[in-house]
Amino acid sequence: RVAAARAYGEDSGCAFQIADALLDASPSSAERGKRAGKEARQCKATFATVLGAQAARAEAARRVERAVDRLHRVKLDSALLEDLAHFMISRRS
Repeated sequence: RVAAARAYGEDSGCAFQIADALLDASPSSAERGKRAGKEARQCKATFATVLGAQAARAEAARRVERAVDRLHRVKLDSALLEDLAHFMISRRS
């Protein structure tokens, strides 16, 4: 169970990072509450810059589904953890 919880954290954390890169690449600074494009100005390679927005979104969704599946396989059914993982890729700021 510990390994499944760790893998959940890795997958959901990666999904969060992808979503964050997508938000940073978005033109709407007002949504984020900060100036967008910081990663691009620093020439950082992100899922969004390497794969493109659509593929990065798909990868984030795949990571969330895999994270949740890992919990289910070891019977760690937690609505809170599932909701958290899904929120990570649907947030707007």
